[in-house]
Amino acid sequence: MNNVIALVFWGWIGVILYHIFPQKTNYRLFTIGSLSLLFLYYVTHSLLVFSSVVLWIALVHAASYFIQKKWIYQTYIAAVIALFVSFKLGLFTTGDHNILLENALPVGFSFIMFHSLALLFDRANKVIEQPVKFGRYMTSALFFPTLLIGPFHKFTDFQNSLNSNYLYKRSIHGYCLFCMGLFKFAFSGIFLKTNFLYSIPLTEQQATASLRHPFTIMLILSFYLYTNFSGFSDIVVGLAKMMGFDVPLNFKFPFFSCSMAEYWRNWHITLGAWFREYFFLPLNYRLARMKLFKSTQVTTKLSVFVTFLLIGLWHQLSLKMLAYSIINALLVVFLFPKGSTTRWISWPVTFFAVLCINALFLSDSVGTFIKLMESFYTNSATIAEYTNPRTLRNILFAVVSLLAIYLCEKLIDRLSDYNKDIDKKIIAANFVVCIILLFFGITLGLSGVNAVYVGY
Repeated sequence: MNNVIALVFWGWIGVILYHIFPQKTNYRLFTIGSLSLLFLYYVTHSLLVFSSVVLWIALVHAASYFIQKKWIYQTYIAAVIALFVSFKLGLFTTGDHNILLENALPVGFSFIMFHSLALLFDRANKVIEQPVKFGRYMTSALFFPTLLIGPFHKFTDFQNSLNSNYLYKRSIHGYCLFCMGLFKFAFSGIFLKTNFLYSIPLTEQQATASLRHPFTIMLILSFYLYTNFSGFSDIVVGLAKMMGFDVPLNFKFPFFSCSMAEYWRNWHITLGAWFREYFFLPLNYRLARMKLFKSTQVTTKLSVFVTFLLIGLWHQLSLKMLAYSIINALLVVFLFPKGSTTRWISWPVTFFAVLCINALFLSDSVGTFIKLMESFYTNSATIAEYTNPRTLRNILFAVVSLLAIYLCEKLIDRLSDYNKDIDKKIIAANFVVCIILLFFGITLGLSGVNAVYVGY
């Protein structure tokens, strides 16, 4: 049983318990906390790692009580950065084994790191004025649906959901998101099981394959990344909503964005929101106070550049991710920054830029990505290949699939406003669509599909 199937299994146990037993806050806290601890032990398979995580969370909670002593949480931030850099540089790696990962840190290191830093920052800035209770903090930090790869959520969001009343509309919306996510995540496996993609990341041999047009490769790579990552996120959000927790959506179908800034507001939304609140805004404020530049626009662009550089290096400390973050920063700052260009010009340019950065992200090196881009102009990218039936069929398949997924997502999004009465026709349409999605999701299977973002 892989981690995705285990997540679905544990999640449905939580959903059943939520809908069968009384909705009292303490009971829900005990149930979710117990399931989260069991899930943590399952994914780590080690009592030492399990104990290390609980101890880590206990130390963060203790630090939040003495937040007026700045050196305490500053020391914690320095320790987190040191651990993170050590892990990314592989300083504790021997052969195929990472001692740090196997004996101290779980797969959900990034989530716990962001969650704990948010708590300390909120306590320091008096967003959370009173110390939090340990049981509530531990449960929110180990909340099992989001533990592996998010979406990121803050303690205050978790506590508000914990105290909220039952809403059948939220459960319906969550079920539809779960079906959509299950289908998308299983569907992403097609691109590994067929002749579209033989492996991830992309190798130089794949990038220069004579039977494939580079545009097809870039399109399929982006499609795979989106269906895999957003599918996993939808499963998580759907399960959480069915258990009564409002975990924020992580994607708003970004491929229709007309600028890179808009794209990053709709892609991995919770990561962008975290960096915006806890890094970009404070950095921009400090640079503005220092008055290094006369123009506030220059200050803002510098803050954006540094923020994207940090996001890229958070993914991976490598030349590829350095190039990825720099290119993203330049595109966000300079590619249609004000949205003044007509949509018919800005959308295709932005879409191609998105295909490029996703291809770079899923390439094994900068050299492979350069080879892929060069193949547009070499002999392997002749006019005949543009009209090759196989190339056209692959492109048509990807485009039609993306549009079909988009329409399903738009339909499910009609259920997201819990304050409005839901039209029975909308509910019926969602029910039919979700039965179809669930059928194909189960048929395609999850056993051979891995989440591409686990490990970042």
